[in-house]
Amino acid sequence: MRSNIKILSLAIACLLVIAVLFAVIPAIMPATPENSIPSATDSAAETVNLSATAAIPLSYTVSLDVNPSIELVVTDGLVTAVKAFNDDGLAVTLAVDVIGQSAEEAVRLIVAAMISEGYIVASETEPYLIVTVSNGDQLVVEDAAELLEKAAEEVLERQAIECEVRSAYVPDQVADEAAALGLSTGRYIILKVAAEQEALTLEEAIALYGSKKINELMKLFPDAKDAFKDYNKSMEMADDDEDPDDLDGMTPEQAAAFQAALDIFHQEMKAAKETFFSAMDTVKADLKSQLAALEKPSGNDKQGKKDYQNVVSELQDAAKEAQHQAIDDMKASVKAAQLKFAEAKIALGLQDVAVDEEPDEDGIEELAGDQDEDDAEDQG
Repeated sequence: MRSNIKILSLAIACLLVIAVLFAVIPAIMPATPENSIPSATDSAAETVNLSATAAIPLSYTVSLDVNPSIELVVTDGLVTAVKAFNDDGLAVTLAVDVIGQSAEEAVRLIVAAMISEGYIVASETEPYLIVTVSNGDQLVVEDAAELLEKAAEEVLERQAIECEVRSAYVPDQVADEAAALGLSTGRYIILKVAAEQEALTLEEAIALYGSKKINELMKLFPDAKDAFKDYNKSMEMADDDEDPDDLDGMTPEQAAAFQAALDIFHQEMKAAKETFFSAMDTVKADLKSQLAALEKPSGNDKQGKKDYQNVVSELQDAAKEAQHQAIDDMKASVKAAQLKFAEAKIALGLQDVAVDEEPDEDGIEELAGDQDEDDAEDQG
């Protein structure tokens, strides 16, 4: 009898403990933050959240440009700050709250808001969306640019809207220059091309074209496509031959040797990239000053106008040759860095390729061929 009473007492005590736990745990657990997205998009956002891929890790900055220009600060994969660069951007940020969302989900919601607010419409001629990523680890920003472009395209496809989406991962220096002028990175890159193409100061280009929609700017300055491609290609090259899994199974000595070789590779690729962009900027600045120094003929001086156009064409051809020389120089630097890194990996037994085998130049050749390819498209 006493044992039965003891068992019953223990059972009651256990039940009391369980009841207390059920009452206390909800009180001490952090509450799930409420989603402040407008109710019209609640069910759609819920569906997207369930199907979304895992948040992109680490931290970086995203800018989105249509005419609304918006910047997202992403920390540990979640949006922690939002900035609007113009009134249209402010209208979109007021229509949807993306703080606390994953970067992909935030892009989906912002693109959906741009559609619902009338900034991207199916009837518009060639709508355009620019997505740029910067201020983060190189591997992270590359992956983020691709994933965020796809996230935007998903929303556009669901709405049956044809809109060109162009993404780019750009050097931090470019993003900093844009921020200093109060511009989103994507818009800044296009306006920089506009200034170079029309021999204007950047301030003049901003005053003339700063408020235009991105699709209008891309029609006026199609060479901006090359600028975005150049940033992507140059940064992709810095990632060639890297394999994070190579450290698996190494001894501490091997891992240290591999990391040292990788650090040297990164430094050499960074130097090649900086030299390339410096050379390209010099060529463009020289062309701009040479064109500005020319005296334009006035009135009905047909021969003078013809001579002027001939000189302009000669200067532009010389600039193109200088640009291709810059590309050739970068190819040589990239090849040397890749070969040195390959030799280090062979020495560690991580690669079986012969030391004298030519490194892959696909990315470099694409960089060199992009200008001709786009020129052919524009002529067509």
